[in-house]
Amino acid sequence: MIEKINDILFHPSRLNQFHSTNIFKVLLFLLILTIFSLCVQIIDIIKSPGLTIADRDVVEINTGFDFDNAYNLPNCSIVNNQYTCKEDSMDKKEIGTFFGVVKLISDINEETKTTDLNYYILLTKDSVKIKNQFRTLYN
Repeated sequence: MIEKINDILFHPSRLNQFHSTNIFKVLLFLLILTIFSLCVQIIDIIKSPGLTIADRDVVEINTGFDFDNAYNLPNCSIVNNQYTCKEDSMDKKEIGTFFGVVKLISDINEETKTTDLNYYILLTKDSVKIKNQFRTLYN
């Protein structure tokens, strides 16, 4: 998918070979990239020692992210392409809610049940899943 986007953006002459590509896949891929890029920026801002109270309030207002969740982040890491957590962090933990609609959840055992209209980004043992109330959008 990245190669297709690269060809479309930087080689417009090759655009005609992608006329059968489903636009929904492209938009979903761009949405995923956008959400992850926002997550990285917000985590960088959280860990920044130069963040003032005013900056923090602006980020909380614009994204809906609660900085108090930063103190309760699970003790997890990616080792050998698998998301693993320490013993005390094995349960499901909500990392944050972005823009009031997207919830980022650390869920090793895939126990999250979606009952509302929010979108969920689940960090599971083997993959990242994007789900809503009705189905899994990305696996």
